[in-house]
Amino acid sequence: MKHLSLHQFGGYFMVGGFVGVVTVITRELLALLARDTAVYYLISVMLAYAFGIGLSYTLHKKITFNTVLAENEESHFNFYRFTLVALTGLMLTGLFAMLFRYGLYLDRWLPHYAGMSAFIMASISTSIITYLLNAKFSIRL
Repeated sequence: MKHLSLHQFGGYFMVGGFVGVVTVITRELLALLARDTAVYYLISVMLAYAFGIGLSYTLHKKITFNTVLAENEESHFNFYRFTLVALTGLMLTGLFAMLFRYGLYLDRWLPHYAGMSAFIMASISTSIITYLLNAKFSIRL
């Protein structure tokens, strides 16, 4: 395994940032579909995050980790591991988003932007954990 680098994390963060913007837009579009309750908020966070898993895998594998996309058994196995890491990230992001939004009372301080702000903070917080897990287990360096 190659050594992890700050430069590589920078690439991971940039690709993740792009995927994050797409994911936040998706979450905001989902928010237009129903009343803004805690349950629906959590569901919209999880659906949006799940939507970003495939895009994230493709971009990180090709750009961040410079791995050629090959359709073979190992490639599928790597995708399954990536998905497990992403689902871990999904659970952490959901937990962190709920803690940030409701634990920090963001609805009081940022009434129109509480959901989006909490989701962004949660996604950034989770990115360090998922980077380390992906580099070690799913997209082997």
